[in-house]
Amino acid sequence: MFYLGETNEPLVDGTFQAWDLGPVHPVLYHEVKRYGADPVQPEAFAHVEKVPDHHGGARFLDAAVDELPRNRLVAITHWEQGAWAKNYSPFGRGELIPNSDILNEFRLRQDVRGESSASASA
Repeated sequence: MFYLGETNEPLVDGTFQAWDLGPVHPVLYHEVKRYGADPVQPEAFAHVEKVPDHHGGARFLDAAVDELPRNRLVAITHWEQGAWAKNYSPFGRGELIPNSDILNEFRLRQDVRGESSASASA
């Protein structure tokens, strides 16, 4: 979301879908589902191309890993005004989350963050 918002292009190929437990990249899911609840091992990605770094893609990924506490990830991805919530249906199956909705969430989060900063400094 942050990469798309900053560069106006997706970081990875493919689409995200609104699954019961959150947004999922189905291709990635099917690559790593064999690990279950265990940590995904690096060899799972041996055949995958590296993320292009022409707009600092690696920097965005590193920041996400370093700065987002795991226990906050669910709260972030399930935000009631966010792209997942907008497209999730308990009776649906793998509803597409359009990049336009992801971009809109980025903009909404920037607006909320700006309002919070303005309130704090007032």
